[in-house]
Amino acid sequence: MTDSKVMPKVDLVLFGCEYRQYLLPRTHASFREKIEFNFNSTTVSWDGTLEPEALRGVDADYILQSTKRRGYVRSILRWLRFTDSDYFFWLEDDWTFNQQVDIERLVDLLDANEDWIQIRLSKRVLETEERQVELAPGIYRAEPIHGVTFSANPCLCKTDPVRRGFSQILDRAKDEETHEHYMTRWVHDNGWTCGVVDPGEKPGVEHQGYLEYTEGPTWHSAGLARGKKEEMSPSSKTVETPLMSRVVMIAKLLLRALTLSVQQLSSDKAYHLAQRIYHVDHKEK
Repeated sequence: MTDSKVMPKVDLVLFGCEYRQYLLPRTHASFREKIEFNFNSTTVSWDGTLEPEALRGVDADYILQSTKRRGYVRSILRWLRFTDSDYFFWLEDDWTFNQQVDIERLVDLLDANEDWIQIRLSKRVLETEERQVELAPGIYRAEPIHGVTFSANPCLCKTDPVRRGFSQILDRAKDEETHEHYMTRWVHDNGWTCGVVDPGEKPGVEHQGYLEYTEGPTWHSAGLARGKKEEMSPSSKTVETPLMSRVVMIAKLLLRALTLSVQQLSSDKAYHLAQRIYHVDHKEK
């Protein structure tokens, strides 16, 4: 950003949800270790019960919370209505950063290219098919080879067009469609371009939240935001499991429960896993 140019407002938003409070401090610490940038403000947008430990080490200016789970789409919509930023860095609560990120350069690029809506970091080494169109040195046009071009991987976004895209999601998205798939359609239909930073020989970021309590794509879907959670329940589409497999699973669970019970006495990781198992069981009763 040149000295003569006024720096636009760039916010940081961290999205998280209940039973994942152990993730956010870890993600924020990794983010701050690799990114040096003075954000206009930092907001935590939280879905569900917020435990104090979730904010440990997170210097948030604002906390937006739905005390009951309403799904990720609602959490995104709530923040987009709240912010008045020009750009924002989108960070979910379950990422580790492997490389330095020059936020100021990404802001300059989005600012200079009117049809760019997002520049994201990559959780894998780019394939040859993903290096077809170089938008700027080290940044390629996002290709839909994995189903989406607009992604909730850690990324810098233009606030206004993202807000406009999400403003229509409750009316136009299919019930089973995640926000990424909907926004990929919206971006394509409206002539926007998404970019991805080439991380080189090692992924730029790693996804760490694969064991968290969630109901999978359901929490990310437009249907949940419209109150149609039951219609999309993954269990309604599963094949009946054989009885013998269920009997064997009893033995496995008993052994694992005994091991975990001992491990959680001295391991925070084991304790948090036990806590998530308890909450899943508690939710189903």
